[in-house]
Amino acid sequence: MINFWKKNSMNPFKSDCVRWYQRVNEERLSLKDDPQVGRPRSSTDDVHIHQIRQLIEAEPKQSVRIRAVATEISRESVRRILVEVLGLRKVCSVWISHLLSKANMDSRVYVLKKSSR
Repeated sequence: MINFWKKNSMNPFKSDCVRWYQRVNEERLSLKDDPQVGRPRSSTDDVHIHQIRQLIEAEPKQSVRIRAVATEISRESVRRILVEVLGLRKVCSVWISHLLSKANMDSRVYVLKKSSR
């Protein structure tokens, strides 16, 4: 094992080696991680999603930081709700729906045709 690390010049941290040694001593040869300890994420619940949706409808140009302060959850949680749950993307500093309904597509085509005349 020492020769392998010398040849590949990838030296593991001492803490990693200690952890691997302990796992082998405990006869735990699986590479899967242990279950996570602690409470699960609670910031992406229905209440917070509803709050973020209302903020988007009221003011689509607000930043993620301002929304995080308003809802008292982290910026990353707000971003996760906006992008992953609500399916929004930020275009020209405005949060818009990435997945358009048929009515939204028709209205955008109508506005585009009207403005090009």
